[in-house]
Order: sequence, then structure tokens, then C-alpha cells
Amino acid sequence: MAKSNLKLVAPSTQKRTVTPTRRPNAELRPREHVTEREVDRLIKAARNNRWGPRDSTMILIAFRHGLRASELCGLQWSDVDRVGDIALAQSQEWPNKHTSAAGG
Repeated sequence: MAKSNLKLVAPSTQKRTVTPTRRPNAELRPREHVTEREVDRLIKAARNNRWGPRDSTMILIAFRHGLRASELCGLQWSDVDRVGDIALAQSQEWPNKHTSAAGG
């Protein structure tokens, strides 16, 4: 059996508080969302891969309608009413369907 580098230490009776080591989000980044310009850049970059039309459309739909990744991946053709220009999305947290206007 290999020798362990662990040592036994005597228990401490002193109670100490642990200070948070992670800085607040406001210090790490100035905002928590993407801009339209950034989304346009993402869409252009997504068009350059094997499934470009699909991926760029998914990015656009997610941005415009505020869909989570699970909602976006769960979309089916039956969720889209192409006559009324309305998209229906099934939320994981809110099981009732909600509508979102699909117009530009």
C-alpha cells in the first residue's frame, strides 16, 4: 500500500466564519444579457457550420421569444400556428402553454 500524504490534525475549538471568495456578478461583467448586435454576430457565425440554417434560426427564435434551451429543443411543428403567425412553447416550469407573436 502506498504511503498517504494525509496527516491527522487536532480539532479546533475556535469557530471561524468563511468569507465569500467569489466576486459579485456586477464586478465580473457589466450586464447579464446579449444585445441585438451580438445576436446578429452569433447568427452569422452559426450559418457557417453544417446545420447553419437550422442553428441560426434557433438562435433567432430563442432571442426574440425568450425561450430557454429546453423549450427551444422541445419545439415541434405542431407548436407553430403558421396561419396566425403565432408560436406556442411548452415551458418546463410553467406547464400551461404560452403564446408569442412570431412576427418580426
